[in-house]
Amino acid sequence: MTQNIFDKLAEELVAGGNQGMSAKAHKKPYQVDPKQLAMGIKVEREHSDNPKVQKEIAMDHLTEHPLYYSGLKIMEDFLSKLETMKKAAGKIINLTRQNTQTRKEVLENTARDLRESRMDAPPVITGEQPG
Repeated sequence: MTQNIFDKLAEELVAGGNQGMSAKAHKKPYQVDPKQLAMGIKVEREHSDNPKVQKEIAMDHLTEHPLYYSGLKIMEDFLSKLETMKKAAGKIINLTRQNTQTRKEVLENTARDLRESRMDAPPVITGEQPG
């Protein structure tokens, strides 16, 4: 059976402890903010079903930056708001295009109606009284 890269990495992390870490010393769970660790374990569920692997990945990230998961949440929230704004802007652009089309149709319909009714241009008023 072939393993995907994530399964292989997960096994290596569990088997090898912190051997995959950079030159930084790997922190112990009591050395990190417990709220950050809990957030990290929850986030890392998307990569593994193994709680040991989830914790190991979270610890790696928290060793690199103690507020990694707060920063990740801020970034994800920002990107979500940006995507919402992008969708709203697209809707506004589409409405503007529709309204432009509507105005164009009104002008074309008015011009057509004038042609069909054979209306002449209104008389020019010169201000002189007929005599």
